[in-house]
Amino acid sequence: MTLSNQMNEPMSKERKPNGNHRRFSQEQYDVLKRCSERKDMTEWNQWRRKKHSKPILLEGVDLSGEHLETVNFYGAHLENADLQETHLEDSNLSFAHLQNAKLSRNA
Repeated sequence: MTLSNQMNEPMSKERKPNGNHRRFSQEQYDVLKRCSERKDMTEWNQWRRKKHSKPILLEGVDLSGEHLETVNFYGAHLENADLQETHLEDSNLSFAHLQNAKLSRNA
């Protein structure tokens, strides 16, 4: 099941808070999924260095069980995200927005 199907609404590239809309970037999600499948965050972290002022918009994302070791989520919007059993060793979550995120059983 894709994230778009999970939320029962089509995803735009970026959403801003407006009523029930979540802040979400399909482009960012796709890069993370590719990196997780390879178990290598190099592509994501290089993108982050180049686009350091661009907000990370991943509200409500399901990243449970993904391999995100060394991911740079500095200041990321991860409200309502599912990060259960996500591999986050040596990751940067400084100033990340984690309201109502599911964090239990993280590796």
